[in-house]
Amino acid sequence: MSRFGLGMTSRYGPARLIFLDQYFSTVTAASWNTGAINLGQARGRSLVAVGLSAASGTSTPTVNSITIGGVAATLIETAAIATQYRTWLYVAEVPAESGAIAVTMAGNVDQCFVAAVYRLNNLASLTPFHTNNAGVTSGVASLSLNVPARGIALAAGIGRISGAYYAIAAGDEGMAAETGRTVSVNNSGSNFLWTGLIERDEDHIVTAGSATQRMMTAASWA
Repeated sequence: MSRFGLGMTSRYGPARLIFLDQYFSTVTAASWNTGAINLGQARGRSLVAVGLSAASGTSTPTVNSITIGGVAATLIETAAIATQYRTWLYVAEVPAESGAIAVTMAGNVDQCFVAAVYRLNNLASLTPFHTNNAGVTSGVASLSLNVPARGIALAAGIGRISGAYYAIAAGDEGMAAETGRTVSVNNSGSNFLWTGLIERDEDHIVTAGSATQRMMTAASWA
């Protein structure tokens, strides 16, 4: 008998985290649409999570709206460095297996947009167990994340090495219960290194300036 209604695993099995892909744009614009992309197959209680980041040299990036596969997304965590760099973690219940991420900003973003996309399946609850964020101008970005038993966790954001922007993403599933798991990201040469979660992907985007910022949002679910 399933104990899904009591917060245990669903009839589809334990919670699953599926990293789908990363997308980016370097076109100066006040909106961004990825076009139709893979959103994965929903199983049990399911969400699509998007770690969205934006960098702008002329204004503070502010999201007016975001839809995932045509569904309005909910903001669950955000991080910032100075005024020009922002990252947000959005989720939506998306039944479709493909669709666009459509973002409308309050003004132009003139350096880059980044999106890391995950499908979260078999959730005991659609409400995150815990969220957190971190952002630094240089060095290690580190945060503390509480994780439920047999839970999943993800982190997504943006980093720079000698001015080159990178999309960064990590996650894990089937995790043991832990209060205050350290999740951190730093770099060794041109490679970002994660602690506390498994690196999922890393894409070089565009070179601009010489800064070394990195920032991320993170969340866990039962």
